[in-house]
Formats: sequence, structure tokens, C-alpha cells
Amino acid sequence: MAIGQVLGASSVDSPREVHIALIKPEELSYWWKDAIPWLERGAQYWNEYYNLSDLYVEVFRGAMQLWFVGEDEAPFGCMLTELRKYPNCTVLRFLYAGGADDRMDKLTPGSAWHDFMIQWARKMGATHSEVKGRKAWERVLVDEGYEFHGVFLRKSLEKVWSN
Repeated sequence: MAIGQVLGASSVDSPREVHIALIKPEELSYWWKDAIPWLERGAQYWNEYYNLSDLYVEVFRGAMQLWFVGEDEAPFGCMLTELRKYPNCTVLRFLYAGGADDRMDKLTPGSAWHDFMIQWARKMGATHSEVKGRKAWERVLVDEGYEFHGVFLRKSLEKVWSN
């Protein structure tokens, strides 16, 4: 099965076609096995919240989206997003991106896939896009119009004294 939408050449130096696919729930069982190794490599970013089965269910029910990106119809990475609806806006959240080490530079914003996903989100009613990730993403994302918008702090409540 070839992956979805052709977005054009990946660069002048590399005329290979860039492809992106939003995996539909009815296609998930076919593609899931390809996503697992890339998802497992980044488990430290999501495994406190989900296990692989949870992610599968979230994508299947439409709460998250699984995207594949590739060149010449061969995927080299995947991403998880969610459309989060609030009373006053809808936000496209980039939750995770992972793939082959030698191609990770192609999973950064500014690529044709990023523009495609942003346009998809706009069609779905999104008014904002946000990324939760490492501090280093700020350097990459500022050139794409993202702004620093606060700090995400977390505290474990497992060892807090209770009555």
C-alpha cells in the first residue's frame, strides 16, 4: 500500500517525491505494525500517559491522528497529533514525531508535510497549532511562526501526604 498525498520533491538536491498520509481508522490495522518501532523509540515522551494499546484505541476512535511521512512511497517516519476542541478554539497539537535516524531532519516543521497538516487542521476548524516537546524545539519552530507560550511544569502526586 502506497502512502497518501504526493507533496512534491523533498528538495532541489533530492528530487524524490514526498508523501504524507493521514491513516484512517479502517486502515489502522494495516499500518500499525509499521508505526510501532518508531513509537517505541520515543516511549519516554508518552508512556506515562499511554501504552501502545491506548494509542491504537485513541487513533482508532479519532481522538488522535496517526500520520506517515515518506519519500518515493516508502515511509520513513510517523507522527501523532490531536485536535483539541475548547469552547473558544480548536488546536492542532503535535504530540510525537519519530522515524529513521537518517531522515529525522525531514520531520521538522517547514517541510511540505507540515504545511499540509496545518491546512488539514484549518479545514477541520483549528485556529492554532502547538507543540509540546523539548526546549530545543523552540529554536526550530520560531522560524515557522511558533511563539514561546509558557512553561509546562509537572509534579507527581503519588507521594503527597493525604488524610
